[in-house]
Amino acid sequence: MSNSTVTVKPRIPDIQVVNCRITFKNTAVFKTTLNKVGWMNDKEFRIWHKNYEFSSLRELRDTLTVDSLSIKRLPNSLQSILNQNAEFVIGDTIVWFTAAGVKHYIPNLNEQELSRLKSGGTGKLSDTWEVSKIKMILPNASKYKNLRSPIYGTVATYQKIFYYRDDGGSKRKYVNELYTYWSGDYTELWLRIKLEWWGNSSNDWHPAGDWRDIAYDLNYECYLLWGSTYYGGTPYTFNGTLSNYVSTNTDIQIKLGSDNYFGTGNKDWIVTISGDIFQGMWNDYPYNFWDVAGNPLW
Repeated sequence: MSNSTVTVKPRIPDIQVVNCRITFKNTAVFKTTLNKVGWMNDKEFRIWHKNYEFSSLRELRDTLTVDSLSIKRLPNSLQSILNQNAEFVIGDTIVWFTAAGVKHYIPNLNEQELSRLKSGGTGKLSDTWEVSKIKMILPNASKYKNLRSPIYGTVATYQKIFYYRDDGGSKRKYVNELYTYWSGDYTELWLRIKLEWWGNSSNDWHPAGDWRDIAYDLNYECYLLWGSTYYGGTPYTFNGTLSNYVSTNTDIQIKLGSDNYFGTGNKDWIVTISGDIFQGMWNDYPYNFWDVAGNPLW
């Protein structure tokens, strides 16, 4: 009888943290996790994040102007899994996002190659990412007819400029906007409820960190033309009711849908949102509070 020993390889966890980067076992686990965290609110994200000891990009305060190139323009889904150096790992490949809209892939966990790229080197394996570059069509009444002209870029229809406690040096702006993330054939559609402050020296708007109350009660319906679920002329529609009241000093980002594009024509999101959104800074005068309602809002 043989006394040979059978060596059993240890099971690789689906998700683990190695060298301060969240590491996914394979692409399937990455995609599943990206979709999962994208639908999480801040409280749900904090509970999930406790399982993994790393500093995420989502926790990093944004200090740049709102229209500047920044990895903080990425949606919360990606900010939740990127570390504060804008990196994560799939298998043995490091994925690094740059503020200029490039996504680098570095095989074999090659830290020297990553350093070379960060020093300005050119990468052989890369892709691009963009925020608010996909066209969105906003129906007047029906998603199938009476369409408005297509709108490009971030759709920030609803804005209110005011002075906190009537102080001329404390200029603020409430903003409700739709935006999209796009990389390769993958796209996400988001609603962002935010507050900005005016910098007199920069002469531009910045993300604000003031505490405020936010309440929203919305019904939405959206779909991507020629998405992966579009077949026989019938689109897969994301829809639902969104309702919440929260006190926060950060933007509220709400994922509305995500899909892969398989068409050859326009990359269009069809969007209808109705309801009410409220924002009010703490200790401010009530007449500066902002409550916007519409059927539809977009």
